[in-house]
Amino acid sequence: MKFFSRDSHAVATVAINLLPRKGSWGGANQWTTQLSRWLQYNGWKVQYDLKRVPDAVVMTHTGLSAGTSFGVEEVARLKEKYPQIPCIHRINDNDLRKESSEMDQLLERSNRVADHTVFVSAWLRDHHAARWFDASKAHSVIVPGADARFFHPIDFFRNSTDTANCGVAPVLERIVPSPSTTTCGRLDECGVGLEFGLEQYEAYSPASKSFVRLASSVSTTSRNDGDEISAPGASSMLYTLNSCAPSTPCTSSVAASLERSLIVKSGTDPFLRLVTHHWSDNWNKGFDIYQQIDELIALQTEKKFELWVIGRWPKEIRWKSARTFPPASGAQLAMLLRQCHGYVSASRYEPGAMHVAEGLQCGLPLLYHRDSGGTVEQGLRYGMEIQENLETTLTTFAEKLPDLRQKLLADPPSGSKMAMEYQQLLQRLIVTIRPTGRIVSLS
Repeated sequence: MKFFSRDSHAVATVAINLLPRKGSWGGANQWTTQLSRWLQYNGWKVQYDLKRVPDAVVMTHTGLSAGTSFGVEEVARLKEKYPQIPCIHRINDNDLRKESSEMDQLLERSNRVADHTVFVSAWLRDHHAARWFDASKAHSVIVPGADARFFHPIDFFRNSTDTANCGVAPVLERIVPSPSTTTCGRLDECGVGLEFGLEQYEAYSPASKSFVRLASSVSTTSRNDGDEISAPGASSMLYTLNSCAPSTPCTSSVAASLERSLIVKSGTDPFLRLVTHHWSDNWNKGFDIYQQIDELIALQTEKKFELWVIGRWPKEIRWKSARTFPPASGAQLAMLLRQCHGYVSASRYEPGAMHVAEGLQCGLPLLYHRDSGGTVEQGLRYGMEIQENLETTLTTFAEKLPDLRQKLLADPPSGSKMAMEYQQLLQRLIVTIRPTGRIVSLS
């Protein structure tokens, strides 16, 4: 029988037990989508079943429900015939987070067919090592990374400290979507190639220290010399971009001193916009803390803080001040994230959260809860822990943002880096595991 059933031109064939789905389907879906695309780009063939014999297997879990195309029983049968086929077991969950009693047992049983185990955080590895995992077995930690095509810090909404890119704040400093909108436009602060697709717009005006409504629809191309933005359907509403030319040295002390361009509302108090996003509406995603932040903001006499919530939340919550948006993914989600200053995650016992990686890659330092599991590892590098006094926490976080952002930009997480680590691991296992591979019994 011919062992290799892959295409002759493929580097190798890998079977992944999670089929990618379009849209917002949680971190595991983002992982399999990125890994599949990366491997295919690098000449690999990717399949999502075991109908044809692969060169390697990657197995993960999406919870206790049946969301995968094959599992431990199918892999065990495959390895009975072909013990030389390596299996990578990606572990990204635990019972602690789900408040269940079955997940750890399922992971332990599934791990028996694994030649190498990948944990999404060191915290998760230690969690399972304290219960069932033998840490002397071959394993590694590969942290989640988001799709770098979408999740990156480059944003033409913001001021830049680069004098070649108009570090001076224009009159219309920032465009943000209305609470009801789910798509975003784009403003180049030098006034180059403005193009929008929103139904409604707002912009922050440093002159009036307030947000102003722009138009119901905007589409134009402007120049570097203070050209006007026209608004079709809005009775010739005109606005002027009062920005410097690319060759003009920038003198704004605010733009020059704060790389993240915090809006100074009055005195030295910063305006801080936090954002969080979740596909799950489980309370353990941190909604108790988000509610507390929401209530704190609602009591403000002066608007210093703002919270954006994207995705889903428990039906019992009635937000008092937060701006809410429906679930989003890809470029749409990234555009929303980049309009904020910092990312907040109070999700408990997270193995290694993709939502945190998405925020970080958009250049948002992290405000995290001490019981956030693997998220703490990212928070220690790029963020600050939520303290008991929320108002003090938010004020201190705003002050630390420029330095935290510089650390983040120097070495951010990356979906490309994540996928490359899996590729390198697959290559090593395929080359080194011999036909005398072990036969695994599940009994």
